[in-house]
Amino acid sequence: MVLSCKPNWRRFSSNKAANASRERRDAAYRLYRLRHTLLPGFLELFPVSWKPGFLFLLPPGMVDKNHVTIPPEWSRFLTFDFMLKAAKRFLQYLRVERNVSDLTLKSYKEDIEALTEYLFDLYDGRIPTPSEVTTMQLRGYVAAMHEAEYARSTIARRLASLRSFYRFGQREHWTNENPAKPISNPNKIKRNMPHVLSTAEVGQLLRAPSNSDPFGIRDRAMLETMYSAGLRVSELVGMNLGDLSLTDGLVRVRGKGRKERFAPLGSYAVKAIRSWFVPRKELLAGKMDILGRVRAVPKRSKAAKIPPNTSPADTPLFLNKFGGRMTTRSTARMLIKYLKQTALDARTTPHTLRHSFATHLLHNGADIRSVQELLGHKSLITTQIYTHLDTEKLIKIYNKAHPRAK
Repeated sequence: MVLSCKPNWRRFSSNKAANASRERRDAAYRLYRLRHTLLPGFLELFPVSWKPGFLFLLPPGMVDKNHVTIPPEWSRFLTFDFMLKAAKRFLQYLRVERNVSDLTLKSYKEDIEALTEYLFDLYDGRIPTPSEVTTMQLRGYVAAMHEAEYARSTIARRLASLRSFYRFGQREHWTNENPAKPISNPNKIKRNMPHVLSTAEVGQLLRAPSNSDPFGIRDRAMLETMYSAGLRVSELVGMNLGDLSLTDGLVRVRGKGRKERFAPLGSYAVKAIRSWFVPRKELLAGKMDILGRVRAVPKRSKAAKIPPNTSPADTPLFLNKFGGRMTTRSTARMLIKYLKQTALDARTTPHTLRHSFATHLLHNGADIRSVQELLGHKSLITTQIYTHLDTEKLIKIYNKAHPRAK
């Protein structure tokens, strides 16, 4: 295999050689991050085997004027560069043109990495170019996932990611066919019914945080807001002070795909948020320590992640004990503490409050279209799952409306 190039040996100084060495290490690290199961020798050979800028690093005898001769045992690694660039360009397209969320971008990346790992084993230590992959090989990939007992929803999602990846490849002209298109999704994808809390259980959970503790006041405000507006936990922790309009009882929510919507806040949530403003102000000013005690001398925590020049409207609404933004993980830990305290179902998660919000609205007469808008669902099919939960109400409607029900 021969690569055509025209190296300029005079360009290389000692500093540039050091930069090239650093870039070489960075390239090897990126490859390791993409899939760490590659052959150990691969990371040593791959960065220097095709880039003209690194020709001075090649062993003697490989460079002949304007050509570099690559040994056959090295050429099998070159196709990985094409797959890597294709995946990187696809993820950039999703982030810039499709404006997908960070979690969606992470899912696409993991799906492509999973296929890359399978192809690496299938091709005996070589990563093929995207155009080399056939439909039969992808069918084998799906069969391997079935054999490994992956959920059908996971298989369907990975197939959808691959269809999008190859559809983008057709647009970019690095593949002529979409090998994932003929493969259908698994039949009868089981959709589990979401776990919900009753109205009494929700009330018990919301009353659990203590009003005498500053962080208990924060926890109650978070739980009330999540249930009152039907928020995802990522939407809750992403709220800023400027998103609130307590006078109107509204909050601006940044949902999936960076879509924004306005959600209503009930009187209980508004009251809880107003109560949180006092300890929040002290925490931002450094007047409170991590145990919620007032400091004699204000001190700004070094762990706070809010820049000093941030405008008040852009500061997080809910703060952790260090003065930084609450995270989804810390919110889940907070909920677990109150579940143990109230002895509620251990299956309850922050998303359970969102499920309960939708179920209780439908139970009390809200139409499904309104619930769809409040939840921020793009498709009505996603919202319809909550209609299967209220069987008691359906039986009452049936007994009342059907002429021969009784």
